[in-house]
Amino acid sequence: MPREDLLTTDKEKTRAKAEIHRFLTRLAVFAALCWVLFGVVFGLAVVPGGAMAPRLCGGDLVLFSRFERGTAAGQVVLYGTLRLGRIAARGGDTVTVTDTGALIINGSTVAEPDITTPTQPVEGGPDYPVTLAEGELFLLCDARTTGADSRLYGPIPQRQVLGTALAALRRSGLKTLLQPQRRQHKSILEERNHL
Repeated sequence: MPREDLLTTDKEKTRAKAEIHRFLTRLAVFAALCWVLFGVVFGLAVVPGGAMAPRLCGGDLVLFSRFERGTAAGQVVLYGTLRLGRIAARGGDTVTVTDTGALIINGSTVAEPDITTPTQPVEGGPDYPVTLAEGELFLLCDARTTGADSRLYGPIPQRQVLGTALAALRRSGLKTLLQPQRRQHKSILEERNHL
């Protein structure tokens, strides 16, 4: 082989090695970025049942933020062993669930236009009224007749919250921002916090 052909071949080999190195470096950076995004910042969870129906159904995929740990009434949070619940009340609030199916927070009956079944107390649950300590949340499932929530377990420590749901990929398409229509008690809570 002539010397010029060897130089070309060596240059091609060097160039090919450099391209492989760049590809592997980019792949490693991409993998690290995915790990940070989905292992530290965000999380993905499969909805385990129908407790949040009709907004979330069993098998739907939920994207949640690990930094946001549920601070506002109405937010959907993941807690414990990947359970889902909607924040009804926070530390300092007093919650009453009546036998007639009314949810009362801080003395005001909560209007929940998105909830189609009454909010009944659960046998073996807490005695009402329940006043939440700082760092506690009262979580309710949207499917009030089938879901196990704070009506059964009592207040949930906020440290058990894994993150706040941001969006859901439904089996039938994408559904964004799981916020229902504003609840009446949310404005009452906001007013109380500004006092």
